[in-house]
Amino acid sequence: MRGKERMTHIEFFFDKYDEGDKGWLTVYEAKAFFAHVLDLTYSEKEARIKFREIMKVADPEGANVLLKHRVMEFFKMGGFLHMAEL
Repeated sequence: MRGKERMTHIEFFFDKYDEGDKGWLTVYEAKAFFAHVLDLTYSEKEARIKFREIMKVADPEGANVLLKHRVMEFFKMGGFLHMAEL
């Protein structure tokens, strides 16, 4: 998947997991979202660590919410590629 197509895919699934169309995801919703788009299996320790690292980048204030524009920036800037290396 390339550029615009990938971002459309990410936005589609963000909206799918955003219960109530709030424009942000709770930690619970974010876990489900990243499990889907990054194929994370939380029974594996590495996946839990990766999710915590993603949240540190995408939620720098530690508010335990994931804003849509930050998720889109994270994927647009290739943050997920860096996380794949962890």
